Amino acid sequence: GDSIKTQNFCYVGVCRGNYTKDKVAIPYGCRLRPCCVLFSLLMLVLLIYFVADAHIDRPRARALHPSPGPVPVPPPRTPVPVPAPTLRPQHVPVPVPAPVPVPVVPALLLQPQGPYGICTIWGDPHIRTFDGLRSDYYSLGEYWIVKSQNVWIQGRYLPTKATNGLAVTKILAVGGPFLKNAKLIVAPTWASWNGERVLEAFPSNFNIPGLLQMRYDGIGEMLQKGRTGMAKHIVHINVTGPEGVVIQINRWTQASEGEYINAKISMHAQPGQDGHCGNFNRNAADDDRLQVRARLGKAGVLSSQLLFNTKTPIVVTNRPSINDCPSVKLDEAKASCKAKEGAFIPSMACLVDFCFAGKNFAMQG
Repeated sequence: GDSIKTQNFCYVGVCRGNYTKDKVAIPYGCRLRPCCVLFSLLMLVLLIYFVADAHIDRPRARALHPSPGPVPVPPPRTPVPVPAPTLRPQHVPVPVPAPVPVPVVPALLLQPQGPYGICTIWGDPHIRTFDGLRSDYYSLGEYWIVKSQNVWIQGRYLPTKATNGLAVTKILAVGGPFLKNAKLIVAPTWASWNGERVLEAFPSNFNIPGLLQMRYDGIGEMLQKGRTGMAKHIVHINVTGPEGVVIQINRWTQASEGEYINAKISMHAQPGQDGHCGNFNRNAADDDRLQVRARLGKAGVLSSQLLFNTKTPIVVTNRPSINDCPSVKLDEAKASCKAKEGAFIPSMACLVDFCFAGKNFAMQG
């Protein structure tokens, strides 16, 4: 049959038994050969070449292909505000406030201009109207000199110590739409524009461009007799506009007379004009004092239309007013009372007695 050859080993002790000692040389590392030396040198040269070339080409590459700067960071996006949802308005009744009344400021109306004329005021006070009638007013108070839609001129009449109770023109006030609703006041010793003093030096000027020119000097016409040789102190007023208003005011401040003014007003006739200078309708008869007082009233300028800051009380008593005496009879009374009293200006009492109690009664006192 088949057989299998087997080999058995049995341990007999250290260095015992039959064996042959073989020496086997195991190579360690690499044996230096000429081909290896040449190959190593070649690789070293190639390595030096590539390293040197990399250092030389790096600046050139940077110049030709500069490195990009920092990538700009986009600004943060502002969130778009989302509008709040709109609520449907509820129909709630809202109380309507009562309308506030607006003050009415007179407006300048472009009106046709009439003929040009002059009105003169002097003394206590005597007035020569635009239509040429002389009329005398003696009671104190504030009265219309010129009253029209655009032109307002008012006078304040008060007595002085030399007039025996008779009034003279103390102050003139000018205003209205033609003066842009400004207020000009001229007195014997001062003048003001909208409350501010003007023309304080002699001579001096005051102008509002395009509206008003004023001059204070000693040049001008005498408006009252018996003033020859006296020093003149005259205020000239020229208002720009179609009305052609020019005013001359002569100031008098004699200690023996008291302070008062004379005035000359030049202008075109205005529609509906009236006042102590008359209605400028080329009919002198209706400029009579009694007719003017019948048209304008006996209490003077209404407080709502007053250019002055205060209104002089006009006391109505049972005693007659000298302003109600007819002009012809008043002239006769002045002549008789002057002769009786031996004075240049008769007393108010004598004039009233003459006008309303008769000549005999007045001459007996």
